[in-house]
Amino acid sequence: MIINYAKCSKKSLAAILLTALCLIIALSLSGCSGQGVKTDVANHLVVMVDASGSYKSRQAEAVEKAVAMLDGMSKTKLKRWESQSDKIVIISLDASPDTIWQGSLKDLKTKSPSFWKERFMARTDYASCTDVSGAFRIAAKHLEGDSRYVHKYLFVFSDMLHEPPTGNMRSCQSPVKVSPEDFPWANMEDVSVSVFWMPADQKLLWRKAVQEHGLEANFALYTTSESATVSIPNPPRPQEKVTEADRKARQGEIKSTVMSGIYWVAVIIGGFILLIIAGFLFQRYRSRQSAPALRGPVRPMPVPPGSRPGGRTIPPAGRPVPGTRPPVIPQRRRPQ
Repeated sequence: MIINYAKCSKKSLAAILLTALCLIIALSLSGCSGQGVKTDVANHLVVMVDASGSYKSRQAEAVEKAVAMLDGMSKTKLKRWESQSDKIVIISLDASPDTIWQGSLKDLKTKSPSFWKERFMARTDYASCTDVSGAFRIAAKHLEGDSRYVHKYLFVFSDMLHEPPTGNMRSCQSPVKVSPEDFPWANMEDVSVSVFWMPADQKLLWRKAVQEHGLEANFALYTTSESATVSIPNPPRPQEKVTEADRKARQGEIKSTVMSGIYWVAVIIGGFILLIIAGFLFQRYRSRQSAPALRGPVRPMPVPPGSRPGGRTIPPAGRPVPGTRPPVIPQRRRPQ
């Protein structure tokens, strides 16, 4: 029984060791994948079209350009795991900037080009003024998120003349060619901004403002002649941005996870070994209790005087044994 128990214990110990190894590997893999929870990586894209009167001469062309870009995005092949990851927002840039549509790339595929033209042309009541800062603040709210997981794009079709309304929608402030004081520069630090159909003088003023804020790598400004020929590529498939600090932090998390896994595996194995030893000792104790008690050497019975081991009585010297004839002793003759 003890031998069988020992064999079973060895098999169980091997199974525990194998399970422990699998646990360590699983913990390591979970650490490599971001502690088991991975944030979705997506493209957030905002398209802003100027619907004001100052941009009226270029509005139809800008709408066609924006529609062509949206139509190109709608033809992008979708993967099952990417169907709801991208976010697309359309903003009308006028006296009262507003979001006129938002959805995913999958939703965009259901819209026809005529839908966008109708939406942009339906904002004539707000065409007298242009609130550039207000439109960019709305765009910044739609582009919130950790830049490591959210890739942010802003496409602007506007002359970037800031003339917001004063008392009503038809009374505007004097046009401000340079960037207004309340422009949300801080929110554009992790956004890729492309502006099309800007007057050449406007591009010069805005480029200086962009350089003053250190955002040359974020802003691409195109004049009227440049916008007619420049192509607008669709945003690439989003990928997570991993910095050196993030990489070191993840390595520390993986190391901590593995060490924690090794500790708990060692505790489990140690507890199982102690359980085996305790079971072995208990079986040994039980076997001793159930075995018969062993006696010491048995002393022979004392033999009474005058008896033999075979049960015959030994007569005293000179006396015959009862039931027998006395021995005949030959007589010696005396010499004559």
